[in-house]
Amino acid sequence: MAAKKKAKRVSKKNDGAFGEPSWEEYIDRYTDEELMDLDGDEKTQINLKITQALNFYNYHYTSKDSKQPLIEWMKKQKIVDTDAISAIKNASDWQIGITAGSVSRMLLKGAPPMDNLVHSLKKRIKDIVESVPTEWGKEEKPKEKPKAAQIISIQDRMVEKANNFAGEYIEGAIDDMIANGFKTDFSLAKLLNAHSISGKAAGLISRMYDSDVEDLTKVINGVDKDDEDEAQLLEGYPYKKSELKKLLAFYSAVVADAEHHANIQKATRKVRKKKAPSKEKLIGKIKYKVQDDKLKLVSIDPKDILGANELWIYNTKNRKIGKYVASNIDPKGMSRDGTGLSIKGTTITGFDEKLSIQKTLRKPEDSLKAFKSAGKVALRKFLDELTTTDTKLTGRLNSDTILLKAI
Repeated sequence: MAAKKKAKRVSKKNDGAFGEPSWEEYIDRYTDEELMDLDGDEKTQINLKITQALNFYNYHYTSKDSKQPLIEWMKKQKIVDTDAISAIKNASDWQIGITAGSVSRMLLKGAPPMDNLVHSLKKRIKDIVESVPTEWGKEEKPKEKPKAAQIISIQDRMVEKANNFAGEYIEGAIDDMIANGFKTDFSLAKLLNAHSISGKAAGLISRMYDSDVEDLTKVINGVDKDDEDEAQLLEGYPYKKSELKKLLAFYSAVVADAEHHANIQKATRKVRKKKAPSKEKLIGKIKYKVQDDKLKLVSIDPKDILGANELWIYNTKNRKIGKYVASNIDPKGMSRDGTGLSIKGTTITGFDEKLSIQKTLRKPEDSLKAFKSAGKVALRKFLDELTTTDTKLTGRLNSDTILLKAI
């Protein structure tokens, strides 16, 4: 089942109960030092507006709308080079996420550049730059002549499906959770089943969020501030410890659900049955004599041996007539479900070694004439009525063997 697309959100900008906060009073009002020294009431008021703005933008926009405002904000920052902007342009929508677009819009409209807002954007940009290739350099990729359509491998399609699923559902759920005061009833297990995500794709999703679990665990347990990489984690997760624990629980549940789904799919996956060889392949190496003009004998089609309960043969060189009897008799006759005789290379298989015997014909012309006219009842006694000594059949056929009849 294909992933269901999110419906376009309907604008409610004129709704006073859920309108877009205005930042006009804050434009160019604070310096970086003043922001650090804000009193409690004013800081609370600004954070309340930030929460309202996040709710507004998360409601009215999706990840697809985040790239443009983020790039616009980046272009105004001297610290961000064009390689990073190029990476953002080539990133998938889900990699950017709704929150990055929402924060960018706030800052562009005049919201005070609070540390937590700026740090969250820098952390997101760093993650994207590290995961999106930028070999094309600082300029846009040059236009190239049209090439033949590239064939996408099954592995690539699976990775793309896993990325799209994570971007549409998991990333969206994370943004919603943060905007909703770190409350969520999100269930990945139900979504994986509903959208028929394969076990291998679920394994990819699990590995996507392993690093988030590791990073959050470090932040909660305390990072080494002398380690630059670990210190930057604090900037990427500017939340209270209680909120960080809820976020860690969310990511851990995502990883656990994805791994569990992958294990279930692996355990219940049907073992691929080996395709049975065709009749033509089974008889491809068989040796037999097509006809004998002197005795007026013609061999049957070797394919008639497959699944037969009995096979009568005659060796024109040693004058022996023989009968192969299947060890697994099909009472209804000529089954194709594994019972009866079969062929492997130049040898008959699936026969009863005790009941499969041959005898020498003293007068081949007369005996074979009687064989041709014999019915089922007469054939049951045919070998018994021959006075020569019987010997066991080996299963091997050769160029002197006439295939008389298969029953």
